[in-house]
Amino acid sequence: MRCRALLDKRRLRGLFSTWMKSPLLLPAALLSAATLCASVSWGAPTVHIIVDDQDGAPGFTLTGDDWATWSTLGLGYAASDSSFHYLSSTVGGSDRKGTATWTPELPCAGTYQVSTWFRMTGNRTHDADHFVHDGNGGSTHLVIDQYGDGPSGWIDLGTHYCGAGLGGCTVVLDGTDDDESDEANAMRFSLVECEGDPDDSVPACPEPSEPGVHTVSSHAGTAWTSGGWSDPELAEGAADGQTASSPNLDSGETLYGNNWGFCNPPGDETILKVQVGSLGRTQYDSGDYDVLVELSAGGTISTSWHHTELAWDDVDVTADTSDWGWFAINLLNAQVGLDSHPGGANDADVWVDAFRIEVTYQSHELSSGGGGGSPQGGAGGAPAGQGGSTSGSGGDPGSQGLDPVADDGGCGCRAASNGDRPSVPPALSVLALMMVAGLRRRTPTTVLR
Repeated sequence: MRCRALLDKRRLRGLFSTWMKSPLLLPAALLSAATLCASVSWGAPTVHIIVDDQDGAPGFTLTGDDWATWSTLGLGYAASDSSFHYLSSTVGGSDRKGTATWTPELPCAGTYQVSTWFRMTGNRTHDADHFVHDGNGGSTHLVIDQYGDGPSGWIDLGTHYCGAGLGGCTVVLDGTDDDESDEANAMRFSLVECEGDPDDSVPACPEPSEPGVHTVSSHAGTAWTSGGWSDPELAEGAADGQTASSPNLDSGETLYGNNWGFCNPPGDETILKVQVGSLGRTQYDSGDYDVLVELSAGGTISTSWHHTELAWDDVDVTADTSDWGWFAINLLNAQVGLDSHPGGANDADVWVDAFRIEVTYQSHELSSGGGGGSPQGGAGGAPAGQGGSTSGSGGDPGSQGLDPVADDGGCGCRAASNGDRPSVPPALSVLALMMVAGLRRRTPTTVLR
């Protein structure tokens, strides 16, 4: 796992608070984390909110009666993205005029890189007028050439300030200036930086009563599909025997779960493990009609399953990013789709009852109150005791195989135990804080639809 040792402001505040309480602890934490987590990963914006033309209102809206749709596989930003809107002379009037508007629901106010994806063809316009209306009331006009053949890839529309929530900024494709054919497909808003700490936007919850390792879980409050699944809402909430179903599961037919409702415990903690699960079954698990189902959280890590009895399958996605927080976890999309048809025949049904996320984290500070609470999910969350919250000071059953670690800035690296911490003059901690105080927090990779 790549490390991001002590490079975000929230961890700096936590370390400074620790130092004020016990000046000898901070230098050791800085030294162990700086030594064991020396490699720092920088990269492009990695939290993506995508609005697709298939989403409909309020995320995607049209004006004018000249819009037509076309469906084809292999040209969209994902396997599930197979439908495109374009201005046509054979629909409505003959003048091919109209507008398309993308309105994202953004998790926090801040800076976003905006990009568009469309299908290029030989009868598209050379000058598609895009207007980005930002969160400060400004507007930026960009002209995009949509003529060509094949998928466009993500075309950069610049970096803009957006407010939080629905309509914090919008993008309008204006096809009213000429009679050429403009195309509207997907718009991506990639988080560059939140105003303040992203985890501060997560509702607070009581912290555990004492330091230790804790495991909490929550079920998806929302389930939806890119197509091919019936009754996706039946996969919402805890297991209840009611299932979303996909007759003859095929490529591009994906079931998603999100809206986890984890809260943010006060104090300082390190997230050690993030695990995504689905409760489901397949019609066949052998023979000509065998079907393999893929489970992931939209990153590079996945697992495959097939069994004819309803059962939980889990995949550890911790290594999908080096810097987990409750904000990022709440944005995750658990997803189930086709892996393959090992038997060669495509005629097998799949059912999913529920999604869940389990988070194991290390709490570093004592609660100031009664405590006993945890970042258990709200909407769609599992009730207390289901998925559970286990804690202890090192050897309890809830932390089997997980040794407590020092506050390492959330990088997940193994640090020296308290008894092994070297004594370092407090002046070194001040120097370290001065070196990293100007660095900005970056958020982990996830896609929100």
